[in-house]
Amino acid sequence: MQRYKYLTGKAVLFFGSIIIGVPMGFFHGLIYFLKSIVLIPHIMYHESLYRWLKNAQRQAQPQDIWERHIKRMEDKKNNYDN
Repeated sequence: MQRYKYLTGKAVLFFGSIIIGVPMGFFHGLIYFLKSIVLIPHIMYHESLYRWLKNAQRQAQPQDIWERHIKRMEDKKNNYDN
């Protein structure tokens, strides 16, 4: 009798975890999907706007070609350090 109680309890826990885990996993995936749909374009927009403004500002300043090259390399180096 003890063996059947053990197997029954194990089966109930197994099926209960499946019944609870599948919907929770589905909703977790759905929430992450919706979050990424909203955030990824927002992040891409701000990153491209920042780069575009930085490039426009760099081109507006009349400098020697080597000074611009050195400044760009320093900017890249500082960007990698972050």
